[in-house]
Amino acid sequence: MKKPIGKLSLIFLLAVILFPIIAANRIVEAGTNTTLVDNMKKKSRQFFTMKDANGKPYTVYIFSNNEKKKVTSKDHTWAGASEGDIWYTGDYQMALQDKSLITLQTQSVKGYEFNYTRKMIYVIPSKSVGQPDILSFSTTECSNCREARMYYIKNGQIEKVKVKTDGEMSDRLFYTEKPKVVSKNLYQSVTLTNAEDIGAHFNTYSFNPENGVMTLTKTKSYLGYYADAKWRSIYDKWRSDPNYIVK
Repeated sequence: MKKPIGKLSLIFLLAVILFPIIAANRIVEAGTNTTLVDNMKKKSRQFFTMKDANGKPYTVYIFSNNEKKKVTSKDHTWAGASEGDIWYTGDYQMALQDKSLITLQTQSVKGYEFNYTRKMIYVIPSKSVGQPDILSFSTTECSNCREARMYYIKNGQIEKVKVKTDGEMSDRLFYTEKPKVVSKNLYQSVTLTNAEDIGAHFNTYSFNPENGVMTLTKTKSYLGYYADAKWRSIYDKWRSDPNYIVK
């Protein structure tokens, strides 16, 4: 007689062997099975602890079933890659752990290529209740331009952040220096331009956790080239001091 499969063993098999198929019910009950959680961590390219706007912590797992790896060679270095940098490419899914429940999320990042060495997936932590942490999937477009697809947790689900600039909506934020928290649901990033309106532009955004919209509310610009510009000391201080904000 075959020995019946216990509940924990079945859960383990679902997670280890059939995880890509659990989208049918989207939930795995981990319970006290630390093996299942450990396996989820091993399967994930990265995982983070993130809080929602109420300060409730979750674990976010980021993984791909078709991931490919490459290493930057000496002949292929550029602004976004140094020799030896590790890159991954794939369709990335996210799973959210709330205590004993691990839930596969509907949000995903398809065709995402990123420099793992440069930590292009990162979390912007909140500083107050009422402000959620924000997860960013970023890429380098050129020496002075990055873009990020951003997500946050609302009502136990991962939701996408939409960016509103001059009345237009986008699913990406463009910047040179990644955003830092100004105050509750206020962020500031820096964009350097070397063609039109040459200089540094400090952009302040207001985020609404209810609808997921991040709106550009103010831009403070310092024009001129970096090499001889008066704004260079301001820009350098903004980069080095996490608490320094341009008003």
